[in-house]
Amino acid sequence: YRADEVIGHRLADFLTAAGIEHPEGGVVDLIEGVSCGVSADTTRPACGKVVENTGILVVSLTEADEQDVRTHLTDFTTALTP
Repeated sequence: YRADEVIGHRLADFLTAAGIEHPEGGVVDLIEGVSCGVSADTTRPACGKVVENTGILVVSLTEADEQDVRTHLTDFTTALTP
């Protein structure tokens, strides 16, 4: 496996376990290390990524769109990593 395939697989497992799915029932795509979908509980946008073998997930609590959630995930990840 290539490193990005391994990370993509880990991220897919992480998102599935957290109840994040593709809004249309397909596979959640990995784009630039981030995968986005919707929460199975709330149907609100959610994005996740793996950083140093740790899953980080951001889920919208309001009417934020997927791009806003993706941006918040990137900002949060940047703040956590020196």
